Amino acid sequence: LIFWNRALGDDEIRNLYDGNFEFVEGQGNPRIIWGTLVIGLMALLGLIYKRKRYGGESTFKQGLSGISTMDLSRNTIFMFGGLKVLDRNGTDITNQITPKLKELFVLLYLSTLKDKKGISSEGLSVGIWPDLSRESAINNRGVSTAKLRQILSNVDGLSLKYNNQFWTLEVDDQVYSDYKVFLDITRKKNINVDHLSEILKVGNFLPNVSKEWLDSYKFEVSNRIIDIYTPELEKQWVKKNYDLLIEHCEIVLTFDVVHETAIKYKIACLKNQKKHEQALKVYQAFIKLYKQFYNEDFSVSFNDFIPNE
Repeated sequence: LIFWNRALGDDEIRNLYDGNFEFVEGQGNPRIIWGTLVIGLMALLGLIYKRKRYGGESTFKQGLSGISTMDLSRNTIFMFGGLKVLDRNGTDITNQITPKLKELFVLLYLSTLKDKKGISSEGLSVGIWPDLSRESAINNRGVSTAKLRQILSNVDGLSLKYNNQFWTLEVDDQVYSDYKVFLDITRKKNINVDHLSEILKVGNFLPNVSKEWLDSYKFEVSNRIIDIYTPELEKQWVKKNYDLLIEHCEIVLTFDVVHETAIKYKIACLKNQKKHEQALKVYQAFIKLYKQFYNEDFSVSFNDFIPNE
């Protein structure tokens, strides 16, 4: 699998593969939430709300288990499309979190999800303040964790804890986390791609946080997505579901901008929809990007670069 961790913004990626990108060397849209209310208890059990990315009176079935729904207008952590945190009142408090505190928040949260024990004080210092002396790192850690704890006190179900030289950021069921739901969905044997797409359409995973310790998480996220969606591309092509196929291609290209299979199917869909000019622009943007990545020309012509019917 090809993995690319280049600092392209989500808008650049979307414009690139929509054919609206001028190559220079060197949010999802808000979702409309549909609810169908039918009289009786069984209707309530069947009620499913699609996820709305940023606030609003919307709910989403977290983890796709049971019938409980989550209110996404408050007590939320979004990591796809950029870090965003909403407090108990639905206020976006992300701007209160400085870049360094964002790194601290992300490292604490991901470390706790990976291991309930959390991360050691030494690991925290190395990850966030690698260039400081031990004494300076300790001082910065103390001040920063205190600031972060104060900010997160406005979110129900979030608690920063310290125990026996280890730090944890504990998140209970009151909090919706798109990354946690992503993990829950992708670990299932039968993956609901439609629900997964609602999370992924908003953009890349933590695109504005760039740290060496984060690379392995981004790599795992990208590989999971590509492994799941690559077989879906051919499946939707056979079914001639061109609009859905383009949506899936764009998700793949968000996480691997030179994924040849996704580009091939997107161009083919555009051709079949009689959008030949847009298809050509997508191809031209791709071959320029390919040349930049691999320092060689892409060898397949526009007319030959289509999947088998």
